[in-house]
Amino acid sequence: MYNIIWYNGDNFSTRLSTDMLITKGKKRITNRSNPFVKVGAGFDCETSTFDHAGKYATYENGEKKIYDKEKYDNALKSFVYIWQFSVGTDIYLCNDVLLFDNFLCDLDSAVDELHPRAQLLIWDCNITFEFSFFMPIIKNGIKKIFARSKSNILSFDYGRHLQFRECLGVFGKSLKDIAKNYTTTQKLMGDLDYSKIRIPFITPFETHELNYCVNDVAILSELTAKAFELYIERGKKIPLTQTGIVRDEIIDNYAPNPFIKEMIYNENAPLIGTQGQYYTWRKYVYSGGLTHSNFYYVGDVVHNVTCYDLTSAYPWALNTKYYPSGEIIEVDIHNKDDVINAFKHRHYFCKVTLINLESKSTHSTLSMHKVTNMSNPVIDNGRIYSADSVTLYLTEIDLKNLKAIYTYDDYVIQELYYFTKSVRVPRKILNVMNAWYKKKTILKPLTSHAHEHDKDYAENCKEYKRLKALINSVYGMFVTALYDTETIWNTELKAVTDCARTWDKASKTLFNPWFGYYCTAYVRERLIECISKFPDSIIQYDTDSIYCLPNTNLKKYVDKINDRIMTENKSRISEIECLDLGLWDNDGFYKDFICLGSKRYVGRYESGDLKITFAGASETDIKVECARLNMDIFDYIKKFSITEDMSTKKGAYHFTGTYSAPVTDYLGNTALCTTYGGTTIKTVDFKANLSHAFKHLKEIYLNERTK
Repeated sequence: MYNIIWYNGDNFSTRLSTDMLITKGKKRITNRSNPFVKVGAGFDCETSTFDHAGKYATYENGEKKIYDKEKYDNALKSFVYIWQFSVGTDIYLCNDVLLFDNFLCDLDSAVDELHPRAQLLIWDCNITFEFSFFMPIIKNGIKKIFARSKSNILSFDYGRHLQFRECLGVFGKSLKDIAKNYTTTQKLMGDLDYSKIRIPFITPFETHELNYCVNDVAILSELTAKAFELYIERGKKIPLTQTGIVRDEIIDNYAPNPFIKEMIYNENAPLIGTQGQYYTWRKYVYSGGLTHSNFYYVGDVVHNVTCYDLTSAYPWALNTKYYPSGEIIEVDIHNKDDVINAFKHRHYFCKVTLINLESKSTHSTLSMHKVTNMSNPVIDNGRIYSADSVTLYLTEIDLKNLKAIYTYDDYVIQELYYFTKSVRVPRKILNVMNAWYKKKTILKPLTSHAHEHDKDYAENCKEYKRLKALINSVYGMFVTALYDTETIWNTELKAVTDCARTWDKASKTLFNPWFGYYCTAYVRERLIECISKFPDSIIQYDTDSIYCLPNTNLKKYVDKINDRIMTENKSRISEIECLDLGLWDNDGFYKDFICLGSKRYVGRYESGDLKITFAGASETDIKVECARLNMDIFDYIKKFSITEDMSTKKGAYHFTGTYSAPVTDYLGNTALCTTYGGTTIKTVDFKANLSHAFKHLKEIYLNERTK
């Protein structure tokens, strides 16, 4: 299917034809058009790591070598030993990084022959990584760049016609995920051992290793067809992020012309505040999902655990709740009680100091990272169990949430702001989200294993996952940060730099950020309501789910709440397919369960299958380590949560400048290798053991409980 070409600098052979040109919405192509070349293109490279003293990075005489930490952190550099580029059915391979600029010139010229304004999309999986190696080589041809930061590139343009795009975030979380959902060619796993050092032109490739390299860019090439189907052929631009997909779709429905946009900008402007206020409020008033463990059970294996999950929690909150709007008015504070009572029927937020704060139970829901000041705190794995004083910002929803979990002796209001209006999320925004939800609801039964032999099963699964990702991104659209700087390509310096923007420009937004801030607060309220009523039964919570021990009263409570939510939904939601939003759903039963804190827990179903959520370590890493030690996963986690480092995780650091050193490959061949900049992926220690402070907290509580 694919034609493999080893590129040597003068054998570019791909020929493009004018019938490959297409405009947005398939409009007629003219000399003034900006058509795209409808041909798949993808770019990738493979690297090895060495230290610049010329010694082996991970292997010595074919065996893994362990370096001391200081040398490991400071000395490692990486170099490219092969790069691969797909253009249609042609896949070019090359060992020489310096020929990459020559190749792009050849490709740019080929596109130019078709049309003076034609554009070729080139997909890359982790474009920031490749860019760090090749930027010094192709910098004279780079025209512009779009980036979140200097180390987070989303796209860049080369020459007159080439657009490099990041595919992660738009189409999936990994190349494997993208291939599964969108392409015929699938990711080959395990066929290329990254720990083996290879030298360009010298280290031979096994057939399966070369196939691995080819497959990666073949997937990227095939992705183009889906991109054109979803966007270009529908007259839409291809977004750079998942949130961008949602934003563009909603804007088309919500604010289709400049007049409406300007009107919405003006409506939202009073809700942003000054630059300083915006950053303070976003940092301290806004909090994400509630994730933590009941510390009484941390580190212990418990049994017969049920998970209850809120059905599409954020879409439920956006559909059914009221949100702040209008203007933000600061209040002169004279009598604190009178102030709170005066605004109990309004949306407000305040900066308040709480005296002698303490949890009522073994749950700590207040993040230490969301307080502006605290005195003598007792910390429960990143959450505050108690403190002599805590100063923080709270909305009226979060004040209610705090009172449900904590006690305090007194409080001092330092600042208080109220909103002049209370509104529902605009129907034109909800219409788009709910339309996706309706389609997802219809597709869900068609994605069960009972239909896996149907000819449309695979496509239904792909579309279901796509819609689910879009729905989950709507909330993220509201909380997207406003920036007063942007990252650009400086054509004079030939480098990525930050460029200041005026706050007036940066602060213009079509979406009320308080929709996002309050959306998460409403969902936290649902979880905290359960936790406060059944503190001894709930052992873990994660954003929209609770994990609990058997409790008949809790089950009755869940059923009662579901009846109430269903009644409310019928009065507030017009789409019948969306009436299950916000209902508690029994999401599984675990015969064994262990938790270690936020985003760290493992459950074993009755079937023996595992659910592993462990921030900082991959599911694969944990399973491999358990197999190596011949330990059951629960024994492994219980042991290492108390005593030792649990596993490893990967980190990355960027470097610039030219480095040359003799390098020996895994076969014993030695040669001088050169890198012109890049990124080194290194393995670092991952500590899953519990802090001494936390262990002490648990010991104190257990001692008090046994008295």
